[in-house]
Amino acid sequence: MNACCPTNVLSPDGMAVAASLPDGFALRPQELEDKPFLRVLFGEGRWEEMMRTPWPEALKDAFLDDQFRLQFAHYARVFPQADFLILERNGKPAGRLAVSFEAERAHVIDIAVRDRLQDRGIGSALLRGVIAAAGRRPVTLVVLVGSRAIPFYQRLGFEDCGPAEGQRRAMRRMP
Repeated sequence: MNACCPTNVLSPDGMAVAASLPDGFALRPQELEDKPFLRVLFGEGRWEEMMRTPWPEALKDAFLDDQFRLQFAHYARVFPQADFLILERNGKPAGRLAVSFEAERAHVIDIAVRDRLQDRGIGSALLRGVIAAAGRRPVTLVVLVGSRAIPFYQRLGFEDCGPAEGQRRAMRRMP
């Protein structure tokens, strides 16, 4: 067991999510060798925010490196039994899904798809797979206030489940 990936096999719930993907896509357990790809994916997800920040490029890169390193360590520490999965398209990394299947809920820790593959139903397929694998458990997630992903989550049946805390908003989809 290592700090990024508690297991090297898909859990039964992870296998159920993988079964929901369109042809050409697959999920596999995340490995330490995936860190460079995950850093690129992290940067893509923060690109709009960084464009509005009047910092030199080197400072933006250093900030994103730091934020990625902290997030990576935090997820491994707080969710040691989660499925940390790499989405592949035709054998090449295309996204990430980190989900914790717990007794009382399934919690989506992180979901990200490469920019060039967005708006093609891949994120929807991943979340529908999580929802199906969760069965009678609610599915929860946390999203940044004002995120362009909120309408996407709402279309899949997620609703606010409490007041926003700082820059974060908790959402839940009941079974």
